[in-house]
Amino acid sequence: MAESRSNVEQVLDILKRASGPMTIQEIIGEMEHLETSDPKSSVRSAITNLQLVVANGRGAYEYVPRATEGAVLRHRLSNEEIENSQIIWSPEIKHVVWPGLYEVVESRRDCRKIPFYFDAQAVMIGPPPPYTKDSFLVDREETLTNWLKSNTPEEGDELLIKIEGSGPTRCVHVTFSPQSHRCEEEIRTRNEAVSDELMDIVKRRSDKSVLISACIHSLAVRGVFSHSCPPDPLEDIVAADERLGMSDIKIGSAAVMPPSRAELTKAEDFRKKLFFGEEGNATFPFAEKTSTSVRGDSGDHGEPPPVYQIIVTLGDISPPIWREVHVPSDIPLDVFHDILQVVMGWEDVHLYAFHVGPSHLVELTDGRWGAPDEPDARGIALDQVLSREYDTIKYVYDFGDDWRHEVKLKEITTPDPNTAYPTCIRGERACPPENCGGPPGYIRLLESLKDRNDPEHEFCRGIMGDDFDPEAFDAATVNSQLNRLM
Repeated sequence: MAESRSNVEQVLDILKRASGPMTIQEIIGEMEHLETSDPKSSVRSAITNLQLVVANGRGAYEYVPRATEGAVLRHRLSNEEIENSQIIWSPEIKHVVWPGLYEVVESRRDCRKIPFYFDAQAVMIGPPPPYTKDSFLVDREETLTNWLKSNTPEEGDELLIKIEGSGPTRCVHVTFSPQSHRCEEEIRTRNEAVSDELMDIVKRRSDKSVLISACIHSLAVRGVFSHSCPPDPLEDIVAADERLGMSDIKIGSAAVMPPSRAELTKAEDFRKKLFFGEEGNATFPFAEKTSTSVRGDSGDHGEPPPVYQIIVTLGDISPPIWREVHVPSDIPLDVFHDILQVVMGWEDVHLYAFHVGPSHLVELTDGRWGAPDEPDARGIALDQVLSREYDTIKYVYDFGDDWRHEVKLKEITTPDPNTAYPTCIRGERACPPENCGGPPGYIRLLESLKDRNDPEHEFCRGIMGDDFDPEAFDAATVNSQLNRLM
C-alpha cells in the first residue's frame, strides 16, 4: 500500500500543477488524503511551511516560481559598479531569480547557476555566495566587463532584467537602458502601485514590522514585476513613500539599505583572514583540534580557556525571549549551535547559520547547505568571531520561520574550577513552538490562545496544549539537558 504523502507535499504539488492561484477551498478539493476535523487550518498550516507558496492578497495562493516567469526588474548602476566592472544585485533580483534559494528541504532548494544573457552573450551566474546578505556581487568576468564597457555607462543608467522560463530552462536577459530612456510618468505610476501593494502586505501582518526581503515573493505573486515597464528598485520606493515611515510600520533596514561596497570589501577581508589566515593558506582549526573540550578542561592546550558570558536574545518578539549562558571561549561553532538549541528550547530539526564579521555579512552554515567547498561552522571557533566584550554575532535558525537571535559577548572571565561548562544562568519566557510561522506566526498564535472567541483558538490550543505558559522558563531544567548533551 502506497504511503500517504504529507499535507505539505500535497499542497505544493497541487499548486505546481495549477494554471494559476487557488483558494484554500479549491486546494482542499484537490487533496487526495486529508484526515482532520478542520481542513482549512490544516492546509493553512501546510502553507506556512512552504516558502514557495504565497498569498496573492486576493484570497488565493500562488506558486512563486510560476509567478516570477516573465518578471522584469530595474537595476540602477552606481559609480562603484561602473568603475569596478562589477554588479551588486538588489534583494529583489536575488529572490525573484532564485525563489527557492532558502528553502529548507533540499529537494525544493534552488542553487543552480543560471545563464544571464548580456545581449547575446551568456554568463553562468550562481546564487549569492555565503558571505553576503540581501545584495550580492557578480565577480569580475571578462564577458560582463567587456559588455559594460561597450555600453559606456554613466551613473544612473540602468539594467532591465527579465526572467524567462522555469526549472532547467530558466534564464535571465539583461538589457542596458540609458537614463535618458526612462519614462518617468509611467515609472511613477508603477512605483505608486508597488507602494500600495507593500502597504497592504504590511497591514496584514500582526507585528507591522516587515523586511523588504520578506515581501518580495508576495509582491511577485501580486504581479508587480510582470509589467513591461518595471518599477524602480524597492529600496528607492520605500524611501520615497512617507506612509511607510509611520511610527507603527517599520521596514527592516538590513534589506532596505543594501550593504555598501566598503562593507562588502571589509566582510570579504574578514572572511579571507578567518578561513585562510594571514599567509593565505587554508586553516580550519577544528579539522585537527578534535580534543577541544566543551567542559573547559585544559586537554592538550595547557591552561583552560576563558569563559564567555553570553546573552542570547530572540529577535522581533516583545517582551524579549532571552538567555544567559556561560561557555568555554574556544568551542567550535557547531557545538555552540547545539548549546543554543538547548538553552533556547528549540528541537534542532532545521538548518542554521551564523552571521559574523563586519556588519554580520560573513555567513557560516551548518555544512548541509551552501557551496560544498566553503568552510562551515564546524571549522571555526567561537573566540574567532567573538573576541571583545559587547561584540555580537547573529544566529539564524530555520530559514523558513527565520528565527534570528542576537548573540552578545557580555563578559570574559576565568573559569570556575567548581563549575561544569556550559551552564545556563538565567533567562525569561518560553521558546516558541517549531514551525509556527516565525515571529508573526507566534504573535498570532498567542493572540488566538488569549481570545476564546477567536476562530483559530481551538486549533492553536490543540497545537500548544492546555499547559503551555509563554512566560515560563526554568534554568535548572535547561542545565539538566545540557548535562545530557555534553
